[in-house]
Amino acid sequence: AALIRQAVHLQQGARPEIRFETRLPAHDVQLYCDGRQVAQALTNLLQNAVQSVLERAPGDPRGARGWIRVSLTETGDHAVIEVEDDGGGLPEPMDRLTDPYVTTRGGGTGLGLAIVKKIMEEHGGAVTLANRAAGGASVGLVFPALRALDGAAAE
Repeated sequence: AALIRQAVHLQQGARPEIRFETRLPAHDVQLYCDGRQVAQALTNLLQNAVQSVLERAPGDPRGARGWIRVSLTETGDHAVIEVEDDGGGLPEPMDRLTDPYVTTRGGGTGLGLAIVKKIMEEHGGAVTLANRAAGGASVGLVFPALRALDGAAAE
């Protein structure tokens, strides 16, 4: 939660025209991770979301002020950080978006999501990509829960 709050706070300060929300559990969620790398992955996702929200067409029926929501959920065997926005959504086919040098944005390097994917692979996790039915995108960082890691180590 602390990583999420810090990353969101930095983006919120830089982009006051976008509404940022966090949905965090009341209890601490412990991840076995490199905090610096996870913060980098989260920052990459937030920057992508900001760009998507800012690139919405003028007169978009969803309103002038876009939003970005970051949530943290935990299940029995996973913890998920999800970044959602009401921007333009992700282009199809999505399966190549995490490949290096694949970009659909002018001036983009195509490295942001590739870096995120690499960081998640190094943590035994995954990246999920989806378009929201109401518009915008949802990108998840799926981590094995600490309980799952403890159980695997005991075997």
